[in-house]
Amino acid sequence: MGAENTVSEGEFAGYQDLAAYYDLIMGDRRPFIDFYVSLLSPPDRSVLDIGCGSGSVTAEMARALRESDGGRKVRIAGIDGSEAMLAAAARRDAAIAWILGDIRDLPVAGPFDLAICT
Repeated sequence: MGAENTVSEGEFAGYQDLAAYYDLIMGDRRPFIDFYVSLLSPPDRSVLDIGCGSGSVTAEMARALRESDGGRKVRIAGIDGSEAMLAAAARRDAAIAWILGDIRDLPVAGPFDLAICT
């Protein structure tokens, strides 16, 4: 029998400390943003970003989806294991559902048109 598949507090702690510098360290995310936005197609109205980090890609996808959707309601959610990363993400776009959780046991219900992992 294998060991229980859990994440220790220390594994998430690194991202807690890194959150203040994450976007600076990651540099220009535009190529990634452009790629993920290109995955959106006209019927898409919901996106789930698993491991969203500081939300730079998620927020741009939300903006693109809102602009292309003619004002209809969209559902955007980002999940991450770091409260500090989610706080940075919420400063980027407060309308997105930023959810603290373990990506191995997703704390969301219902279908999404597109699920990504950034």
